Amino acid sequence: MMNKTKKILSVLMILTFCFTTTIYAEKNETEKSETTISKEEKAALKAQAAAQKKAEKEALAAQKAEIAAQKKAEKEAQKKMKEAEKQAQKEAALQKKLSTMSEEERKAYEEKQSQKAQKEAEEAQKKAEKQALAEQKTEEKNQRKAEIKQARTEGKEVVIEAPNGQSLTIPYINVVFDEGLSLTQVTRIIKQTERTNFVFRDVMAGAYMDVKTIGFPGINPIFRIAAYTPLAMTFNYVPQKTLLTNYALDSFLGFEFRHSMLDYLFIDITPGVHMLYQVTDRFSLINLGTELMLTCELPISYNWTILVSGAGSFDYGNFGSNKIIEPYDYTWQLTCDLGVRYTTKMPNKYNYLNQNEQMIKDKKDAKIAKKQAQKEKRAAKKAEAEQKKKAKNEQKLREKEAKQAAKGEQ
Repeated sequence: MMNKTKKILSVLMILTFCFTTTIYAEKNETEKSETTISKEEKAALKAQAAAQKKAEKEALAAQKAEIAAQKKAEKEAQKKMKEAEKQAQKEAALQKKLSTMSEEERKAYEEKQSQKAQKEAEEAQKKAEKQALAEQKTEEKNQRKAEIKQARTEGKEVVIEAPNGQSLTIPYINVVFDEGLSLTQVTRIIKQTERTNFVFRDVMAGAYMDVKTIGFPGINPIFRIAAYTPLAMTFNYVPQKTLLTNYALDSFLGFEFRHSMLDYLFIDITPGVHMLYQVTDRFSLINLGTELMLTCELPISYNWTILVSGAGSFDYGNFGSNKIIEPYDYTWQLTCDLGVRYTTKMPNKYNYLNQNEQMIKDKKDAKIAKKQAQKEKRAAKKAEAEQKKKAKNEQKLREKEAKQAAKGEQ
């Protein structure tokens, strides 16, 4: 019996706990929902108040702007009224003055006023002509600048009309850099009377770089430098041992004569001054003389050009430490180069790979010409409008003078 009672009490306690927990959970959910609703309502009220405040500010700003516009209009109206009153007073004073004058004084006064009006009209005309001339000069100057800029961007020379009426040709001048590999052979000979001559041959390989201009009419200056290391050295065709520390520096300064062959091949002939500084096992040699270089330019693509060069120089080879111990009677040098050129400022209009680039360039030229024609048309319309305006102003001035003359006669 006691066990059953305990069980019943336990069940009742469990049911009471579950019921209490459920009621507490429902109460918390209700409070949370009320709190959420109250937050949403607060946010809505806040947004509504902000919108109302913004609308009030906008209305106030519009009202202020309207009042300012009204005040401005009133000021302008008052100003115009004052000007009209002043003009009326001037006309009344003029009529009064004319009524007191004799006929001769009136005629003199009218003549003076007519001369004054004519002078003002002439001054206005001169001023307009001067302004139109200044605008024309500015436009011509800007047009010349645009043509020069166009020539620089397209890599070609431009012909423009100079202020003195003569045509002026402005060449496109640009500086380009070439670089590549180089192979050279230096031959030095000491003459002998009772036996064969002493022949020294040095074969060297290295790299070169040159800088030159393109665009000058006729000739273009060029400066070339190269660095070499020895590959083989012979004395009377007998190989000699060399040190790895041996080296040579070569320089060349000349003027290039450029010749185009069908726009797909360029031949450059370049005479100039040549100098070689070479360090060997025994001496530090300096050669100085003249050189002739022949270069073949092959435009592969729009920006890339392959260069194949050959050069020969005849030098005096006794400026170095060999001058006293081992002077040479003859010295010459043969060089061949294989190089490339990459440039965006001086592109190859005609090339082997990108033939369509020419079509693109032609379209670009046509577009630029069209824009220039439209610009000239707009300038002509503007000049015509200014001329009409000027004629209208002159006509108004004449009518005003005629009215003043008629009033004076009355």
